[in-house]
Amino acid sequence: MKKTVLTFFALIVCAVQFAFASPATLTKQNSRMFWCINGTDKNGNPSAVYIQGTIHLGDERLYPLSDEVLDAWASADRLVGEISSRDMGRLQSVVQRDMFASYQRASGRNLFDYLTEEEKDLLYMVMDGNQAQVYAVFEPWVLNSVITTLATVDTGFESEAGIDQTLLAMAEREERSVAGLDTLRTQLNILEFGDYDQQLYLLKQSIAGLDSESEETQKLDSMYEAYLADDLETLAQILLDEMELEENDPDFAAEYIDAIYAQRNRDWSIKIADWLEEGGVTFIFAGAGHFVGDDSVFVQLRENGTIW
Repeated sequence: MKKTVLTFFALIVCAVQFAFASPATLTKQNSRMFWCINGTDKNGNPSAVYIQGTIHLGDERLYPLSDEVLDAWASADRLVGEISSRDMGRLQSVVQRDMFASYQRASGRNLFDYLTEEEKDLLYMVMDGNQAQVYAVFEPWVLNSVITTLATVDTGFESEAGIDQTLLAMAEREERSVAGLDTLRTQLNILEFGDYDQQLYLLKQSIAGLDSESEETQKLDSMYEAYLADDLETLAQILLDEMELEENDPDFAAEYIDAIYAQRNRDWSIKIADWLEEGGVTFIFAGAGHFVGDDSVFVQLRENGTIW
């Protein structure tokens, strides 16, 4: 399993197809990482789901959003992000509660007892020693989440410039609620994945990725360029390479990757099928990586008979 998956991932039953309903049609739109699914609802009326694949970091090259995307947004009866606006409002308080529980579970252990001098030096590239020691008394997932966020400072990209944040801000200005593909707990379970030793392994992988000369930094640039170019095949190949298990990967690696990617795609496909059945126009914005490749949401929708 490649380090980028461990570092940056900063993710069932089949949907029932009614006998009278034909599978919906998936169409790639002209705009970057933008698709439309046209079908019919449970009453036989037209139903549509627009999907804007996003990248969670960004710069000015992502903008302006196309008229095609903005028109679909304006027409939508339902807005959907990776988590709901309600969960976004609860995020800080829930994370604080989970951090307190994490401190208790750490049982007096200090992460600096498990890091090499080289790892500490890399860590100090994004935070000073006193700051790092504050987080060292929690389970490793806490420090991992902090350094993953801080590491974006030197990439040239900003999380605030990501399309997700832009669209969430638009929804707030327009006083429109946003539903979620994931629950907040689903995303936090991924963030907090594993026991202390497994989290420590993931943290060490993230720390290794802090090296500005690391392959992970270069691959992030390649992923971003593929996104900008609307190059679905290259983006899918980069993600496939990152999720490929290697001989020396720990036993839990496959379960971790499945939790981030494949399981969420299966769950999302069920929700999309339900929204098509409910009717109206749905506008989804979520990570583009979930909509490309062999285990994508679209593959799941084909397998459960929702789309052609």
